[in-house]
Amino acid sequence: MDRIRITHAVAEKLRALHLAPGKRTEALSYAFANALETERGDLVVVMADPENVFLLAPNCYRAQDAAHLTVHPDVRAGVICRGIDEKRKALTVVDIHDHWFARDAAFSGTDDRDDLRAARLMRKDFVPHLEPGREIHLVSILIAREGWRARRVVWDDTGRPVFRDVLVDIPGDRHERHGLAPDTKLAWQHRQSAMISPAHRAALRSLRVALAGGGGTGSIMLEALLRLGIQHIDVIDGDAIEASNLNRLQGASFSDVCRNKAEFLAARARMMFDNADVRAIPMMAHAGMAVQALQGADLIIGCVDNHETRWFLNQVAVQYAIPWFDCATAVTTGAGGSPVFLSTMNAVIPGRTACGHCSTVTFYERKRPAAFLSMETLAEQRAAGYILDEPEAASPSIYFLNMQTVSTLIRELMNWFCGWTPPAINVFQRSDDTRAERLDLNAEASLVRPRDTCPVCGTLLGRCQEDELPHAGRSLQACHKGETARTASKFNHEEPS
Repeated sequence: MDRIRITHAVAEKLRALHLAPGKRTEALSYAFANALETERGDLVVVMADPENVFLLAPNCYRAQDAAHLTVHPDVRAGVICRGIDEKRKALTVVDIHDHWFARDAAFSGTDDRDDLRAARLMRKDFVPHLEPGREIHLVSILIAREGWRARRVVWDDTGRPVFRDVLVDIPGDRHERHGLAPDTKLAWQHRQSAMISPAHRAALRSLRVALAGGGGTGSIMLEALLRLGIQHIDVIDGDAIEASNLNRLQGASFSDVCRNKAEFLAARARMMFDNADVRAIPMMAHAGMAVQALQGADLIIGCVDNHETRWFLNQVAVQYAIPWFDCATAVTTGAGGSPVFLSTMNAVIPGRTACGHCSTVTFYERKRPAAFLSMETLAEQRAAGYILDEPEAASPSIYFLNMQTVSTLIRELMNWFCGWTPPAINVFQRSDDTRAERLDLNAEASLVRPRDTCPVCGTLLGRCQEDELPHAGRSLQACHKGETARTASKFNHEEPS
């Protein structure tokens, strides 16, 4: 299904205009957005920059009252022309109006006529004059007091214009997905229905999740996501199951050795849940089909075993404004040679929280540009195992540590998704300390907000396909601009692998 993803800052700007206290007249605004068409044919629109939202001046209206408005004909044309002049590869013009008087958002017959007229105008007067390879889309958003609706006009096989609904995602302090009917209570979800509302169950069921990594942590994570009610998951992993993986790979046995991890997990998921739409992508995260899956996802879950892939996921998340929850585990030796088990969870909500480059906490070990996506480096990291200070040691059985790490991530994901309590953007735990270090969205803004000077957040947020993603032989753009200074804090801890 088509989706439009609106960052926290853009949503707040739109709410301030369209749902202002004391408002008594309908209002209209416009925005420019980037877009991509997924491999499944869905259109994903990203509204990330508040500077690309334009509020109309009073003299732009021909008429404006409590429940209706019209604008001068040259206003919409002027907006479209300005957008075309920006030379974006895929421009989306979004018109936003409100039913400030209504609790629920529902397009009216007048809205239908206006949107069809605008779509015909676009098709007749603008599309024929676009340069080859450029695309332009028109999306309408309606804002009511307790809901948003969105749609666009498409043309069927007979050339007739029809409306296509567009889901509205607002990843901010909590997850918002508008445009779905509440879910019915399924028997197997009965015990969690008291905690997860019908609206949130419907949103979970409709999410498309990209799970990067299908090893010890990823195999447990997949099962946890399915049991929450998430049905659409792409599992990305290019590795094969080895005998040494069996001490921690959920569900695997000796008969599965040599099978690709992603293919094994997808088959197991479909066997466990008949309605599971779980697809295996047996390749590295930066390879073609995997990149397409990441770009088209609504949520990225990271369970990878190397920092290069984490920095790649960081840029994908910011560039496509996709929330990314990542986790990692490691083992070190403590006093007297006893093992100390480490786990960390990091969350990036693009536009709302800092990314890995501008985070004030120690995120993950930084790699030089020359090492980015280096096959040799990845092989060395895997061979080093999990014990930080004994790289020659064999990987220990850390199944319990993987379970703890998955549990932490799922807890914070659901805090964010359901709005139970402010979610953590960083959790660090070590087995020789009973306290977990936790930084959540209630913390001081300077600790959690993205930085304008960040080479990723400050330049790539929501750019989608307007900028090229890094790949083998081409390093992260951010790395060329130097490192962002780290802020010394109690969260500067050992860095798990």
